[in-house]
Amino acid sequence: MTVFSRRGLFVGMGSLLLGGALVGCSVTDPLVHGGSQTPPPLPTPSPVPTLADVAGALQWEADLAGVTQELSGAGLGAPITEQVTAFTAAHQAHLLALASPDPVARPTATPTDGRTPRPVPSASATLGAARGDAAITQVRDLYGRAVAEYQRRALEAEGQHALVWGSLMAYASGAQAALEFRQARPAPPANEPRPLQVWSDVEAMQQVLRQVHGLIYGYQAALAPMTGNDTRTVSQLLNEHRALRTRLGDLLRERNEQVPAAEAAYKLPVEPTDRANGAKIIATMEGAFRPFAGGWVAAATDGSTRELAVQTLQGSARTAAQWGGDLPIWPGFAH
Repeated sequence: MTVFSRRGLFVGMGSLLLGGALVGCSVTDPLVHGGSQTPPPLPTPSPVPTLADVAGALQWEADLAGVTQELSGAGLGAPITEQVTAFTAAHQAHLLALASPDPVARPTATPTDGRTPRPVPSASATLGAARGDAAITQVRDLYGRAVAEYQRRALEAEGQHALVWGSLMAYASGAQAALEFRQARPAPPANEPRPLQVWSDVEAMQQVLRQVHGLIYGYQAALAPMTGNDTRTVSQLLNEHRALRTRLGDLLRERNEQVPAAEAAYKLPVEPTDRANGAKIIATMEGAFRPFAGGWVAAATDGSTRELAVQTLQGSARTAAQWGGDLPIWPGFAH
């Protein structure tokens, strides 16, 4: 029987993660007598990555778009070809965002401000004569190198800039896993990404810990129908989440902050009646967890905590893809 609690893992996610819509109002400018009539200067906008910051990433995304487009014509069969076609579209969306004045906003329209045009794939970014498994291996290797590059950038950045790099890293890691495990998965969400609620580092860790409690509950349920290698894999993932729970609790106690406790039970997306449903529990819950991990990446204020947050986001994206979950264009941002 699927168990319900007062607060399930997915209940209230939007209110926790997403900024509420502004309520419209009418404002009348007051009549000011005397004094300067010159309007005050606009506040200095928050800095955004310059082209120099993103030039290397533009090339990575152009190369990934090129090789995945090549891979889609390598005769891999409909399911994999559909996935790879989605990868190409995602990298083209990444290029649009990175070429814009503000990549944090993740725009989906071609920039019109005269910035340098998007690059073309490098001469070395090609599958050549490789086909089938050899072609897939080449693309997976390129994704692995992209993961390392984006991880470095995420750890060197701060705030939502760190999340942009972390999101690109998580996408590359999820795509790499999808190519490795080669199973059908839903199409990525079609709706536009939404802005994150701004959290302090403590608030972010508390939110993540609440979700980790639910993930542990879900993994325990998903473990029941598993056998053989699946049992070992799910057990390892369960232990990793337990270790994260311990680490988050320690970090909060070090700051003399509240450590959220687990609920008595959580709502599961499906009954864990067989292996397929167990996999769906893992994929669905990890997919719902990604925006919380992303919020933590953006909120982290020191290097060691940001590294843990980035690893958590990467792991969640990879695990969701491994178990047949979707792969949004910007993992870690809310949709």
